Amino acid sequence: MKQRTTVPILSANKSYISSSSSNDYAYVNRIYLNRVFPTRLPLKRVEPESWQRFLNGNKFTIKENKPNNNTILNENYINLLNEYSPGNENFRKSSFLPTSVQEHLDHLYKQMNDLTLELSNQQCEHKQLEIKTRKILSNQLQDREKELQECLQRHLFDHEKKLKEQEKKYIELLNKQQMQNVQRERESKNKLDFIRNTCHTYKINLDKENAEKYQIKLANSKKRTRKNKPKIQN
Repeated sequence: MKQRTTVPILSANKSYISSSSSNDYAYVNRIYLNRVFPTRLPLKRVEPESWQRFLNGNKFTIKENKPNNNTILNENYINLLNEYSPGNENFRKSSFLPTSVQEHLDHLYKQMNDLTLELSNQQCEHKQLEIKTRKILSNQLQDREKELQECLQRHLFDHEKKLKEQEKKYIELLNKQQMQNVQRERESKNKLDFIRNTCHTYKINLDKENAEKYQIKLANSKKRTRKNKPKIQN
């Protein structure tokens, strides 16, 4: 007895399927080759039919676990689906799939294409946003660097200006001190000259006074000598 296969039953979708997206089916199949697709839809048991040869054997495998049901599409099944195209009428005529199953497959392919297109758009938007963000950050960084350089230049200019002002003040103070020192030196020299002149004058006067005193003493001594000389002769 052949074992029954459990497949997800999708709700009917009457939306129009465009044949222009058929070129993207092979690309989508290669993307999702040998990937695990978590199935969130409820599973319903159906009777096996002739078109289930696409799902039996090594074509389609269902693995069940406690949290969810994972569906694995094998490479042989993907290669077989690569031959399928919603716009290929010859495949539709030679296919054993019922119309409802083909519509479900068309709807599945459309969803895959829409998701792929949406993902591509999101990637493109993300790339554009990343480029725009990088540009904004680069401009902000340049602005900050420019502001920093301007601030640094202002500080250097202010510091140099203050340094020149302090240097000017120090030079003025030094010149003032030098002038004061010269004035004090001149005054000290004048005082020293005055003291020297005073000492010289005092020395001259003292020598003159001593000479006069000596002459007076000498004269007095001669007088006493002359007075005492007759007494000695007597």
